[in-house]
Amino acid sequence: MMKGGCLEGARLAFLTLLLAVLLPGPAPAETTLTILHINDLHGWMLPHPAGEGGAAEEGGLARMAALVKQKGAGPSLFVAAGDLMQGTNISNVSRGEAVIKALGLMGLDASAVGNHDFDYGLETLRGRASEAAFPFLAANVRGAGAEFLTPWIVRRAGPLRVAIFGLTTVDTPVVTHPDNVRGLTFLSPVETARSLVPELRRRADLVVCLSHLGLEEDRQLAAAVPGIDVIVGGHTHTFLESPLQVGSTVIVQAGERGAVLGLLELEVRDGKVTSSSGRLLPVDGSAGEERETAALVERYRRESEGRLGELLGRALVDFDGRREMVRAGETNLGNLVADAVREAVSADAAIVNGGAIRAGVPAGEVTVAHLYNVLPFDTYIVAFQLKGSELRALLEDGLGGIERMGGGFPHVSGMSYTFDASAPAGRRLREVRVGGDALRDGEMYVVALNDFLAAGGDGYRGLDRRRPAARRPGYFLRDALADYWRARGEILPGVRGRIVEEGED
Repeated sequence: MMKGGCLEGARLAFLTLLLAVLLPGPAPAETTLTILHINDLHGWMLPHPAGEGGAAEEGGLARMAALVKQKGAGPSLFVAAGDLMQGTNISNVSRGEAVIKALGLMGLDASAVGNHDFDYGLETLRGRASEAAFPFLAANVRGAGAEFLTPWIVRRAGPLRVAIFGLTTVDTPVVTHPDNVRGLTFLSPVETARSLVPELRRRADLVVCLSHLGLEEDRQLAAAVPGIDVIVGGHTHTFLESPLQVGSTVIVQAGERGAVLGLLELEVRDGKVTSSSGRLLPVDGSAGEERETAALVERYRRESEGRLGELLGRALVDFDGRREMVRAGETNLGNLVADAVREAVSADAAIVNGGAIRAGVPAGEVTVAHLYNVLPFDTYIVAFQLKGSELRALLEDGLGGIERMGGGFPHVSGMSYTFDASAPAGRRLREVRVGGDALRDGEMYVVALNDFLAAGGDGYRGLDRRRPAARRPGYFLRDALADYWRARGEILPGVRGRIVEEGED
């Protein structure tokens, strides 16, 4: 009996050992999870100057891929907070395909949908989503045509189950062309999260929100909705050097254009975050390049440059397209674009929103490629006969978002105006002159602008569309600027002083 009992005991020990090897055990009491994150890439797949006219280069997806491979060796996720596409030649020529293929190759786990991801139109975004090796997440977007967007997913990262959901700014219908989101409804991010987070907490150890709302709205979301462990943010292009803590929620954001890779490390014990630390990793040459990503980027670069290499002429000075400049005041590039738009339809005056301008033009030879960088959006020129009072209302609309760096800031041609940024929205405009004469509210003027603004984009609500004067579908702003440059060969800045802020020297 004793001998048989020993044999049975040995068999039982062997089976226990075998089951321990074959079956996964419980999650370790403590796990370190690494979240790698980006936002507002805007198609910047190649290294680019660090700052306007800078000599050093930053960014580049081949470099970033090498960093992702190095830093994501343990339990990790690689996520994005939207606006992946729209903004560079490689992205625009391929309609975003190049960006989506590269990020899939890099192992992106999920991305929120940003407002500019809709810029090529809903059908194109649906096509990009079908090609992507990762889901586009948008829990607060509803309507016919939104079926390809996924509200949330659960990903396994080592022993942890991580629920990831996406939120998109409700301003999307006015910051992309309204036609691009026709039929879609953008629900309250806070109310959407309140209804969703309790369910996700039951399904997972951690809850992560990919938010294309902006930093201030991320703070409000964290305060209003308990249970979100991490908000990976975007939309405001904020370089958060270290994470913010709001209640029990950690908030991170990693600038723009792939200049940095965000790294967040969480210590997790029994499904609770016990500590966190994070930083921004410079994407420079120190990490080297990942070979497959580099080859893919180079292939798309050659294709885009082959189509966009036509020489148009020369810029005799640098033309300023910096975001913080074109959304706040007069620049030589804003003047130039407005001049080209006005000439294209022989209008009395023209308005160009600062948000349409996405890059500058350096002094030297200028090709079509430069102008795709400057004006990447497929917006075309329209003109209307407007009363002076209606023109005044348009300018007030454009100045309405200046304190938040909104894209509506009005650059002008054939006219000038003075404004007070400290006055309440709707009462900021002071003197307006057209053709050198004071604006008369009852007089009629032919005013050129783009179809995005005509459709109410960037908050331009003051346009009476019943008196069209010109409409050139398919004649995009960049085409008008290219023709303007071809006709002149060499370009100097236009006349300054068209836009004056009260209190400026």
